Amino acid sequence: MAMNPIGSVSREVAQPKVIALEKALNAAMIPAGTAKEADFGREVPAFEIDAATVEHEFQKLYSYLFYFENTAYSAEEIDRPVPTAIFIANFES
Repeated sequence: MAMNPIGSVSREVAQPKVIALEKALNAAMIPAGTAKEADFGREVPAFEIDAATVEHEFQKLYSYLFYFENTAYSAEEIDRPVPTAIFIANFES
């Protein structure tokens, strides 16, 4: 896996994982009315996503980034520290 000096995964290596995540998020989007845009105050469509429906895709990305398997942990392993990740996804281009 290609890593840059600050530890993030290169765009070329992670691209298929991010595309899969984007597809899962788009499929799970449920219209939730409108919201006001922060900068200009325009009404824009708002969507909700049930986290349980996309959790598997985030888990696959997490496992890929931190070399963790998608398996259950034993009692001894559950006490070990694991990386914490907050994913912020912005698919606007």
